[in-house]
Amino acid sequence: MRALYTGLFFLGVFFFVPITVHAQIESPNPTVEIYLQPTYPQPGDEVTATVREDGRISWILNGSLRAQEEMSNTFIFTMGALGSKTELGVLVQTPDGRSLARKITLRPTEVTLVWEGATYTPPFYKGRSLYTSGSVMRAEARTLFKTGAGRVLDPASLIYTWKRNGVILSESSGQGASSITIEGPKFLGEDILEVLVSDPTQTYIGSSATLVQTRDPVVRIYEKNPLTGISYHKVLGGNVTLSTTDAFEAQAVPFHMDARSVNDEKLDYAWFTENARVYPSPESPSILNLLFATERAAETRIRVVVNNITHLLQSGEGLFEVLFEGTPRNFFFGF
Repeated sequence: MRALYTGLFFLGVFFFVPITVHAQIESPNPTVEIYLQPTYPQPGDEVTATVREDGRISWILNGSLRAQEEMSNTFIFTMGALGSKTELGVLVQTPDGRSLARKITLRPTEVTLVWEGATYTPPFYKGRSLYTSGSVMRAEARTLFKTGAGRVLDPASLIYTWKRNGVILSESSGQGASSITIEGPKFLGEDILEVLVSDPTQTYIGSSATLVQTRDPVVRIYEKNPLTGISYHKVLGGNVTLSTTDAFEAQAVPFHMDARSVNDEKLDYAWFTENARVYPSPESPSILNLLFATERAAETRIRVVVNNITHLLQSGEGLFEVLFEGTPRNFFFGF
């Protein structure tokens, strides 16, 4: 495979796993094994075929002798297009006089494995929802199997075998089982998720795999305008300057937590100005309304800590600095 670890399918931009291909064995009792690199080449790939025996080796590609010389253990060729059939054969005359042979048929198939964590991201987020400890993940195998006659096989007719760290997920596998929802890695670990897809006759087979890693949640703070809403294009991470007439709403957004909305009851928001706790509206705990009222210019740090009360390892915080130009009233934080 070009790369084992890559990148449900409802939000975001997905990372795609390499397309794969099945090598069909035509000899029931092969006397020599052909190894391919990549093991499952995609259409148009440069493929290196290797045998481990020594001697005079002849390589035959689609019925044509392409290489014949002593110790030619490897042979490089280009994979055919989707829907094509490539036949590769090898003959080995060993130093002790044995004759070994093998022939395989390569039929390219496309299997794209996409996945995402079943975690919260805000509307119009262009990334993928990541997996965080305690949540679940969704995965889908998107296939394109084409015969030599140009017929595309129905994905619902294909057989899907799902594996996690090499162990078959039998309850999630079967005909038409192109998607799954499962628990992710435990204790900040990582899993290798793999899917093997074939037609019922196993004439066409492809597979893809990806590495699923546990990530930490992220909390970002944005300005919320009463008229235009949340300014997602600008994260508050530096200084914010307020004039004497400014009223300011800070919107905390937790990314990749197990929650359905930004104000999900699972989420606990703790807001602080410097080290003093301040309290937002119970109806919108993710929003802090700021109003400075002091005769002098003021500067303070605003910090929010967000915890998922159902998953102890899902926690994050955000902060920013506020500079106030001054006003003849008193100083107030809250709502």
